[in-house]
Amino acid sequence: MAMSSGDSRSSVSSATLAVLATIGCAIFAVAVYIVATEEEPEAKRPNPVPEQQQKSVPKKRPFYPSYEWKVVAEDQMVPPGLEIRMNLETGQNEARLPTPPGV
Repeated sequence: MAMSSGDSRSSVSSATLAVLATIGCAIFAVAVYIVATEEEPEAKRPNPVPEQQQKSVPKKRPFYPSYEWKVVAEDQMVPPGLEIRMNLETGQNEARLPTPPGV
C-alpha cells in the first residue's frame, strides 16, 4: 500500500501534537502542584486568637514553693504536685510542697 504525501504529513503532525499536548499537560500539572504546596506567609495566615485577646492575656510569673504555706498571687502559675488551699479568713489561695513521708 502506498501512502500519499498528505497522509504522511497528517500522521507526523498528529504525533507531534500529541507529544506537545502531553508536555503542556505535564508543565501545567507541575505549576499547579507548586502553587498548591506553597506555604502562606505568616502575615497572611489567619490568627485563631483575636488581636485584642492577645494583648489582654497577662503573662504568669512562676510560684516558688516551700514546705510552709505561701500566698499565691493572681499572676502566678502554680506548678503541678503542690498542696493548694483557700484561706477562708483572707480569701487568698495558698500553696506548699507536700509534706515528706515520715514527718
